[in-house]
Amino acid sequence: MTVGTPDLRLSVVLALSRAEVAVITARPEDTVRTLKKRVRDAEGTAPAEQRLLSGSRVLSNGQTVADAGLCGGCVVQLIRLPPVQRAGARTGGRVIVAHAAGVHADVDSSSEPTDDDVDAYAERLGMDPDADGDLLWIARDGLKAPLEHPWRALGAPNRQFFYFNFETGQTSWEHPVDDTQRSMYQKLKAAKDASQPWSTPGQALGADGVPRESTIWQ
Repeated sequence: MTVGTPDLRLSVVLALSRAEVAVITARPEDTVRTLKKRVRDAEGTAPAEQRLLSGSRVLSNGQTVADAGLCGGCVVQLIRLPPVQRAGARTGGRVIVAHAAGVHADVDSSSEPTDDDVDAYAERLGMDPDADGDLLWIARDGLKAPLEHPWRALGAPNRQFFYFNFETGQTSWEHPVDDTQRSMYQKLKAAKDASQPWSTPGQALGADGVPRESTIWQ
């Protein structure tokens, strides 16, 4: 944080009615995800249910206040989205839907994960989306990872989902790739913190935590 930089006051208005719903403060280095948390604290809308706009531009979570061109007295428009539904289990590019009899079916979903989806999953992996912004690709890749055979996602009428390995009988509440992504993050984070050379997407680490040459994460 820059010493002596004054807080900026931003007016948050509803995009359609232009009614002011909050006044928040921010610094130039704060990210949009931080602004969303302050809007939540001020007027109650969950970050995942917000879209913030400056003029006609939708602001992305990783942008800073300075990058977005916001200054003291600027107006930020708020669009309130419907509450996020979390009924399905993740299979990588597909969503699992439960039938009343407890049978599951695959429903194709070609959409990319949203910034808020990536942030939420990154936090589950132990990441700080602001501090670990250069490693958020790990979370994005994890959300898009396929559910490999012999794993299947199963659901019950109460809409509780779990993952089942039909060869070993193992069950898990987490997608099988979560441990892989969490371990990858921890190794890369440790290497970065120790100022060691660290990998870029697609490059694996050796047992000593140092990136291996010409090795691709599977």
